[in-house]
Amino acid sequence: MLRLTNLQRDFWEDLLPEQARRMSPELKAVTEILDDERFLEPFIARFPSKRGRYTIPMETYLRIMFLKTRYQLGYESLVAEVTDSVGWRRFCRISLSGRVPDASTLIKLTNGPCKGLAEEVHDALVKKLTEKKILRGRKVRVDTTVVEADIHYPTDVQLLADGVRVVTRTVKQLQKLGAGALGKFRDVGRSVKKRLLSLGKGLKQAEEKKQVTRASVTAEVLEITERMLKQAKKAQQQVVEWVKHQGDQVPRQVKRRLGQLTTWVERTERVIEQTKQVLGGNVHIKNRLVSLFDADARPIVKGNLRRPVEFGYKVSVTDEDRGFVTDYQVTEGNPADTSLLVGAVEGHKKRVGKAPREVATDAGMASAANEKALLAMGVEYCSLPKAGKKTEAEREKERTPRFRRLQRFRAGGEGRISLLKRKYGWRHSRLRGLDGVKTWVGWGAISHNLSKYAQIELAKAA
Repeated sequence: MLRLTNLQRDFWEDLLPEQARRMSPELKAVTEILDDERFLEPFIARFPSKRGRYTIPMETYLRIMFLKTRYQLGYESLVAEVTDSVGWRRFCRISLSGRVPDASTLIKLTNGPCKGLAEEVHDALVKKLTEKKILRGRKVRVDTTVVEADIHYPTDVQLLADGVRVVTRTVKQLQKLGAGALGKFRDVGRSVKKRLLSLGKGLKQAEEKKQVTRASVTAEVLEITERMLKQAKKAQQQVVEWVKHQGDQVPRQVKRRLGQLTTWVERTERVIEQTKQVLGGNVHIKNRLVSLFDADARPIVKGNLRRPVEFGYKVSVTDEDRGFVTDYQVTEGNPADTSLLVGAVEGHKKRVGKAPREVATDAGMASAANEKALLAMGVEYCSLPKAGKKTEAEREKERTPRFRRLQRFRAGGEGRISLLKRKYGWRHSRLRGLDGVKTWVGWGAISHNLSKYAQIELAKAA
């Protein structure tokens, strides 16, 4: 059952001296804006049931998630810090005699009912800041970056090894649960590990021998994986028949493990198929699977000299002249930057209530169609530098003071992205899948905007 606020007053606080009850100026400013009831409205639709145990207060969850993202803490570390800090307890609306929510509770909320909630909270925050006339949104800049997925560097042989490991583990778990007479299932993990060790030694050879060793070891692991998968499919079919025979008496754990086994078998089959194509000479495979654990992640080339290829998700970010992030869009794959500009400005317009006067981007987002669409939307001036050969009129426009001023403003977007990556978790998502990354990125944008608001308020008071 949903509980939005903690109505119980903490009398212990009255015994504390005034100095001990103070919150930091930043948290005090954030508290004032989060007291608006609109931030709790998105929770109501996600907990429609009037039965069951009460949830933790959602205002507590909202503030805890801000602290987690703002200070880049893991769930266990976050719970420990909130437990030990009087200021953080008061900020999270947890009494001194009350219990801080467990890490497992926060994890289940984030990955369960509150998945996708960050986007709605971000919408409410941008609208609130606009009403307070803190966020102006008169000129915006749009750029893209990559948020890396929580996966290891994908190689064909390592993906095959991952498939062997997770399929074997799941079959053994089903055997322990007594899901039918599965018989003997041979564990080929040691055989795969031996090949991986020989590959590691072979990579110290000369380049020509290294390529031969990699191909031969990959072929051996591929053969082992195919044999293992035949056993796994047979076991899977036996479990399916056993489940049908048992009917409603099947334990939930068996159903869950059977679903996991089906997923791992399907993804391992994809890895086997694409490995065969690579060994056959086709290294350019469309929609290539780069992880068994995050099937939505994609290889993305962004021109970074240190990391030419990143594995994850492309994110477009729109921020305005005071630095607030008004829109973010997480996309699957690697769409062209030109296809993201109009949607980003539309997202800004939807939240702020009006189109910006000026829009600045780099050459990667510039196109005649995009400029025409933005002007039709109500944008007064577009600073979109054209890539490639330019006409004399286009060169003249790009030399005007207004165009150059907006390009200098656009360059600051790189710093905004750097800040989001360094301080608010955008460098690497710990949540997997497209929905998980949207949640992770959303909380980063919310925490950034709240911190920015606090900075502006403290600067006024100084």
